[in-house]
Amino acid sequence: MWINGIAFLRNKCQYLAAILANLSVVCTGCAMGWTSPVESKLSHPWISPLSTVPTDAEFSWIGSILALGSLAGPPLAGYIAHRFGRKMALLASGAQFAVAFILFVTAHTVAQILVGRFLQGCGIGFSLAITPLYVCEIATAQRRGALGSLLQVSMTLGMLMVYSIGPYVSYAAMQYILLTVPVVFCLAFSQMPETPHYYVSHGRYADASRSLEYLRGEPIEELQDEFGSIQRSVEESIRNRGTLGELFRDHANRRALFICTGIIVLQQLSGINPVQFFTQTIFEKTGSSVKPELASIIIGGVQVVASMITVLTLDKLGRRPYLLISSGGMCCALVALGTYFYLETQRVSSGLSLDRLAFLPVLSLVVFTASFCLGFGPIAWLLIGEMFAPNIKSFASSIVSSTCWAVAFFVLFYFSSLDAAIGTHWLFWTFAICTAGAFLFTYLFVIETKGMSLPEIQAQLNETAPVMISDKPTDCAFPASIANLATVSIGCGIAWPSSTYQKLSDPNLEDNPFAELLSKRVRMWSEAALAIGGLAGTLLASWITRHKGPRLALLLSSILYIAAWLLLMIVRSIAMLIVARTIIGMANGYVLLVVTLYIGEIASDRYRGAMGCFIQIGTTLGILLVYCTGPFVSYFALQAICCAVPILFGTLFLYMPETPHYLVQRGHNQRATETLMFLRGARNADEVRAELEEIQEYVKRRDGEDDVPARTVHHLKRLLTNRGNRKALLISLGLVLFQQWSGIDVIVANSELLFAESNASLGPITGTIVLGVLQLLSSCLTPLFIERTGRRPILLASSIGLAIALATLGTYFMLSRHAVPVASIRWLPLTALVGFVTLYNGGFGPVAWAIVMEIFAHELKPIGVTLSVLGAVLFDYTILQLITELTAAAGLDWAFWMLATICATAGAFCWLLVIETGGLNLCEIQERLSGVKTVRL
Repeated sequence: MWINGIAFLRNKCQYLAAILANLSVVCTGCAMGWTSPVESKLSHPWISPLSTVPTDAEFSWIGSILALGSLAGPPLAGYIAHRFGRKMALLASGAQFAVAFILFVTAHTVAQILVGRFLQGCGIGFSLAITPLYVCEIATAQRRGALGSLLQVSMTLGMLMVYSIGPYVSYAAMQYILLTVPVVFCLAFSQMPETPHYYVSHGRYADASRSLEYLRGEPIEELQDEFGSIQRSVEESIRNRGTLGELFRDHANRRALFICTGIIVLQQLSGINPVQFFTQTIFEKTGSSVKPELASIIIGGVQVVASMITVLTLDKLGRRPYLLISSGGMCCALVALGTYFYLETQRVSSGLSLDRLAFLPVLSLVVFTASFCLGFGPIAWLLIGEMFAPNIKSFASSIVSSTCWAVAFFVLFYFSSLDAAIGTHWLFWTFAICTAGAFLFTYLFVIETKGMSLPEIQAQLNETAPVMISDKPTDCAFPASIANLATVSIGCGIAWPSSTYQKLSDPNLEDNPFAELLSKRVRMWSEAALAIGGLAGTLLASWITRHKGPRLALLLSSILYIAAWLLLMIVRSIAMLIVARTIIGMANGYVLLVVTLYIGEIASDRYRGAMGCFIQIGTTLGILLVYCTGPFVSYFALQAICCAVPILFGTLFLYMPETPHYLVQRGHNQRATETLMFLRGARNADEVRAELEEIQEYVKRRDGEDDVPARTVHHLKRLLTNRGNRKALLISLGLVLFQQWSGIDVIVANSELLFAESNASLGPITGTIVLGVLQLLSSCLTPLFIERTGRRPILLASSIGLAIALATLGTYFMLSRHAVPVASIRWLPLTALVGFVTLYNGGFGPVAWAIVMEIFAHELKPIGVTLSVLGAVLFDYTILQLITELTAAAGLDWAFWMLATICATAGAFCWLLVIETGGLNLCEIQERLSGVKTVRL
């Protein structure tokens, strides 16, 4: 114990500097908890300083504009930290908090409150971006975890301060008390040193020595090893000065960005900010016997205690265990809280008494906040300071922080609207699903950094790079994931009619851009335009991919989508609507072809099937985006949200590599080698030499001995005359035929209508969102087990399950059409639809395209995939028109029975004709297609 005491005294200055730096985070906690007591004060005219009571929309902006300020803060904070120092950036955050509280004291209008909240947000952006960086650079490796966890303790102290003082003092007194925090911070922290890393990076070695002496409490002569390590690290960073492009090119940096961004996004999607911002409001809705003011103080106190436990034990237990415990605890608490609110909605109609469950809301929120503060609260920010290389740390922390607050704004702004639209219970259940996803993300991707120095962490991030050596798909998965952001726009285009046509058919719609309501004939023409555009887009993509490469072709797709969504923003006539839908159809067919070719050319044999499933994940993510936003925003806002997707894709995909096949085709063998090393995580060219020679041989066969590209007609002739190639084409066209004729696009495009027709208890909007979430989750599961189970078993199980689900839907609608009472089985449509979308997105949806990607010979892949995508577009249009006519003539029941018959036929097709390609390389697949049995030793 006395040895620990001596160590503490020797390092007291680094503790003091870290504590004072975290006073800026106390200001952050004050800002984040500010709305909880203030909302009730501003709602009462006799105690509010404002001339009028804010509206619901204004309260939404007061809560959410903080996130916009936080989004704007990190880029400027990163620049100031790099140019003027970490200390100056933190002092700037204190100044912003002080100005904000002064504005609150003198506020008489909502506009002034909003300006103050925006400044608070900027201060938060500065504080959360720079404090982890400052603490990480002043702390020793042994104490970095504990000192890094002070961030969450400080934030919860700020919230507890607001929760404890706010309800019991006047509005003005509260602002004066909170103003003292940034003032004390600026005065005290101004006496602390700048970090040694900053001084060394600017050549101020004497200042760096003095700073390190102060922080360690020892003379510089005894710190030569550490000083030398800092100097070498910083000088190496200066020699390899980071750029934004390097952040995405280097494997360790890219993996660190993926982990930190994933953790921070899931942190915000856990619902922590709405709970913290509106704690009193949530408790008022529960009707609990515990006073909302007291409950807020209890939760604030639990946050502080849980955060302190993390500080004391984090460096003993590690980061991963705490993240897993945290996400699991939050999920259980949110499920319980959602269940309580659900029972509350049933209380009036069923006479249910909740007196025995009065403790549940308080207990659930206590467990939720304690779990958050144990793990996801402090560790998410700690990882930002730990994982990135010094030369790009400022860029990376700014990007992660900006992402955090962009997601936070979305969650906060739509919290009230979603609460009113789908109910508080579904809102908390949605947060629970996100925390379950956080558990899986942590288990699969997050590395342990306990007790490691920064170089050791970078080494571990690089260790799992090689796909061929470590047997993990890390490197090719990243460009495949970014490429599939393009397919998110496909999902947006598919789901767009679901809510938009309902709105444009509503005579009470205020922002209808047309002079007339949309008729069924116009809908039919717009969907026909989508199919025509798909055919044209596929042919265009085939030509551009061949002559300009898959990478450039994919980048050009974003231009098509942006043009279409901008056109829909300014549309004023039916003709412009049809033109815009034609462009979207063109982009859909274009992207489907190019993404399939791109992934097929970068994926290794072992993970080819899993990568192919990414197409379905991206599509369902786009569908979910439209489902979650379309019913709650204006027509114009929906187009703006959809337009943001291709902009994001184009920005990120700029940093992705070209395929090695195209580089070899153009004669760039050295670049092809470097790209293969990047995709396989190889450390030298010898590790990829065999694969490169295989690609060169394939390109030689495809383009002909004289290096002149063979004619498409010649390739088509080979595709139709060779037995194995014919079978590949038959299997490919059959799979996409049954995939499209399963009726998935019919259900997606008309999901709200189906729920309205079925009178499901969830309602059309809520049910549609549930379907979207299930689509995404089931799509994400398939890549995890497709290589273990194989393709055929998944296809067979999926087709049989789809047939059963569709037959069930047909039976329900038949009973409804014949006036048979169906009140007792109102749950049936939702159950059948849930089963349908889960089985489709876990089976036929992703696996069909995975097989299309791998079943053709190398040299015939472009023409084979092109024909498959053309077939998919034609089949999709045909079934949409057929189902529309059949529904009008015979009813929904016959439409679903026809689709069920098609799915049953799909099962027979898979059993009789589809071969198993799992575990086979491309040459073995061709042998299997030609009837040659492959024997593996």
